Amino acid sequence: DEAARLVEERTPDLVLMDLLLPLEKGICLAEQLKSGACSEVPIIAMSASDPMMDRARAQACFEGWLPKPFTLETLLHYVAIAGDG
Repeated sequence: DEAARLVEERTPDLVLMDLLLPLEKGICLAEQLKSGACSEVPIIAMSASDPMMDRARAQACFEGWLPKPFTLETLLHYVAIAGDG
């Protein structure tokens, strides 16, 4: 809840989100953010989960999907791509 509140208050340039959150699934939080004040903020999912589990929901919420484990180089590549969008 605190993370969602902070993101909506501060409207960041980019959100990096793990999908396995303790209280709420990341995809649910991403849907909440996309339907609110952060609808234009790119969200990159970081997860060991299979993105094809719910492809339609994932495509509607995330501008990128970074599979774990990843390198710093790969992370920076995804951030650069999101920044160009």
